[in-house]
Amino acid sequence: MAAPMTERSTCGPIMETFLQALDRRPNLPPVQIIGGNGAAALLNPDTVIDLESRTISAPSSCDLPRLRVDGSVRDLDTLVLSTDPREVEAVRLLGDESVGGELKVSAFGLRTVAELDAQRDRPLRSTVRIFLADRYVTTTTGEESLPAFDGFKALYPFQVPITNEILESFHLVLDDRHPVPTSHPGATILNYVTRSISGLRAKDAAKVETMTENILTRYPEIRDWILDGPGRDLFDLARILHTLSEPRRGARTRHLGTQLEITPYPLAALREHPGFMALRRSRPTQHLIVDACHLKSRVLGSFEGNAAIVGFWRKHVEDRVDGIIHNEP
Repeated sequence: MAAPMTERSTCGPIMETFLQALDRRPNLPPVQIIGGNGAAALLNPDTVIDLESRTISAPSSCDLPRLRVDGSVRDLDTLVLSTDPREVEAVRLLGDESVGGELKVSAFGLRTVAELDAQRDRPLRSTVRIFLADRYVTTTTGEESLPAFDGFKALYPFQVPITNEILESFHLVLDDRHPVPTSHPGATILNYVTRSISGLRAKDAAKVETMTENILTRYPEIRDWILDGPGRDLFDLARILHTLSEPRRGARTRHLGTQLEITPYPLAALREHPGFMALRRSRPTQHLIVDACHLKSRVLGSFEGNAAIVGFWRKHVEDRVDGIIHNEP
């Protein structure tokens, strides 16, 4: 009788199995693994980033245990660089098959600009339903037959433009394992501050502050990439979402280490922002939308700051409302 397979204790070898399975399926689109070991690498002062070769070389200590401290299984968050739901589902199924439950596989894709148009057409419904940002793109064939993207990162009622440079892949190199495709280090930081209508979530704040200080202090080129390069529009979205998360009076600037300051707009100024998707609506409707988003952000932020509620949500609720969480129609 064959001996049972030994359960792997860290994320690295489990992800490697998934990536090797993807290598055997060249018909599937490219992916990026978000968070996890990639985030741990950006927190580590011994990590080396080569911007020219687009590699992130990290020490073996960045290979995280597959179980969190509370005993829950870590996520394998996979961004599929495709707008085709069938391709996204194929990647998810391949992940489930290759990972075998050792990590919780989540695969999510890009969205079409047509889906964003549908949100604009139903402003009140979109205001109520949408809590997370997504990437809405048109796709063309780029160099070497790889997809090229142009569109927006949006969280109704706000959008900012994104291009291929925001979605370019880096590779995490950890020991001698399969290189892990992941996002640009600057995009990783910006993803944390542009994901939720509540802005930077309480549970991520310390991590993102440390990550930002570690990376931008040692690699000022990445700071330039965020503030003056391809990331500048996403950084502006971070300002918008931070504005929504702050009180109407006495809004504070958020400091990410000593390297980045997210300064709030006056709340009323959001109605004049060029990325405000309700610019052509009546003034009362504009007021209603911005005020509703402000309230939604503040209430969500208060829940996210309560560790007991977050734990209960993750354990008992999250999987049951997955469609709402991921902006499903």
